[in-house]
Amino acid sequence: MTPLGLMAWGIGIVIFDFRIDGFDYIVDVVGWALCAVAAARLGSASRWFHLTMWTAMVGGIVSLSEIFDVDQSHWFVVSESLTLVVLAWSVCTGIMEVLSRTPESSFELHPRRTEQANRIRWTVAVTSVTLGILAPLMTAIDAGSGALIVLPLVVVGLIAYVWFLVFVARMRHNPALQGGTRTVPAA
Repeated sequence: MTPLGLMAWGIGIVIFDFRIDGFDYIVDVVGWALCAVAAARLGSASRWFHLTMWTAMVGGIVSLSEIFDVDQSHWFVVSESLTLVVLAWSVCTGIMEVLSRTPESSFELHPRRTEQANRIRWTVAVTSVTLGILAPLMTAIDAGSGALIVLPLVVVGLIAYVWFLVFVARMRHNPALQGGTRTVPAA
């Protein structure tokens, strides 16, 4: 499996819970581990994938509370959300960096892919940070009206993460993103 294919599986496991009767069949730690392994395989392609690897390890540690049934307070949700934001940002930036060093004709109109990666990382960051700030404020003021403001942000955030997941899955076939040695443009 390609590194970004592995990353896509990891992201999917982290984003979506596979629960039946309250039991999570694939815990987030597995998803974070897949992301860390994929990022380690991509580490030589861009320094941003080193940040991705460390972020995935932090995400794995944070998500251990799920296994050990630790109280998942607001701070757990905030830390997991920030970890996902950093993961999305570092993966998209790593892809952008790798694509900037490859010839334009080499893979599916890469300037368009670079712009898409940029839009994804900003959409994920802005929605997640805004939601992280507004959600506690709105629910503290009035749970009913707060939900009316927060719910659309949750939907946009979910769409942004699905967009990120699909983008990573689509980029898995890019020859420059297969891990191994750093791609250097010809002189």
